[in-house]
Amino acid sequence: VCTFNRLAMLPDAIASARAQTWPHEIVVVDDGSDDGTAAWLDAQDDLRVVHQANAGKPTALNTGLEHARGDAVLVLDDDDELLPGALHALARALFEDPSTVAVAADTARFDPDTGQPIAMDRALRYPPALLPAATLQQVLCFPGAFLVRMDAQRAVGPYKPHLLRGEDMDMFLRLTRYGPVRALPLTTFRWRQHVGLRGPAREQWSNVDQPRRTALYRKYVQ
Repeated sequence: VCTFNRLAMLPDAIASARAQTWPHEIVVVDDGSDDGTAAWLDAQDDLRVVHQANAGKPTALNTGLEHARGDAVLVLDDDDELLPGALHALARALFEDPSTVAVAADTARFDPDTGQPIAMDRALRYPPALLPAATLQQVLCFPGAFLVRMDAQRAVGPYKPHLLRGEDMDMFLRLTRYGPVRALPLTTFRWRQHVGLRGPAREQWSNVDQPRRTALYRKYVQ
């Protein structure tokens, strides 16, 4: 879990991770928060917390990967939630086949005010050979519905720090080229659909500011 100034939502994300039944650890990278997040995290005795100066999400993700010790890794954003049993379902599917690089599943988008579902987003259910091309057209799935074998994660390399947007798509593409990715017909993840700021402190933008999003995307992917 990488977080930056999301104390109002972070406890829900952590609670959903704590509720998972498959053996796990929770690594939280505080990317320079100044809203009380650091103090809240330090008061939790069951988390592995890493504090760093604000550097943006890709760098925070890489910090988390450096500290992770498990056989697989799942990225849970600080404003989203795992459904009960999510990690168990994903891990069973991942480890029953040694050739599988990662397992994706479906996402439920929900209203942050009411908690009610808004829509369903299905993970791509294409044969492994078609996934690299498909990933270039759309993101394979939401990160929180995606469990990656750790040796594959290490092999494809870290997230690219210069990508302020699309770091997940870039990582998905590298993983689909590395080996087979499976998709489960299960909903494992809840995505909080809300208007919020994105990006590192030095260059944040509103999630609904499409021109700003497009300009930054073009700037950093070239």
